[in-house]
Amino acid sequence: KTWDSLGRPLPGRRNIVISRDHAKAATGAEFVTSLDEAVRRLAPNEHAYIIGGAQIYQQALPLVDHVIATEVKAVVEGDAFFAALDTSQWKEVSRVSQPPENGLAYDIVQYDRRAVPLN
Repeated sequence: KTWDSLGRPLPGRRNIVISRDHAKAATGAEFVTSLDEAVRRLAPNEHAYIIGGAQIYQQALPLVDHVIATEVKAVVEGDAFFAALDTSQWKEVSRVSQPPENGLAYDIVQYDRRAVPLN
C-alpha cells in the first residue's frame, strides 16, 4: 500500500520495496517478497529507513535501534497505525515541533532503544 501511495521510487536513495505483487515493479526500485530478503540485500553498515506499511513496521521493530516518528496532533480515522512504543524499551531522545501543514500540527520524534542491562 505504501508503494501504491508513492507511485514512484523516492529520488536520491536506494528503494527496496517489499511486496508479494511484482507486477508493480518499477525502474529505480528493487522488489523483494520479505523483510528478511530486504535485509540480506543491504551492505554491511548500510542505513535503511522503513517507511511502511503497518505490517512491515511491526516486523522490523525488533531489528531496529532508532525510530523516527511523525506524531500528528489530531485524532484521525484510519485502519493502520504504528503501535505505541513500550517505554521500558524505548526512550524519547528528541522532539521537534513542525509548522502545521494542511491544518495539522505535528512533531518529528526520535526514540532510541534502551540498552539491555547486563547481568
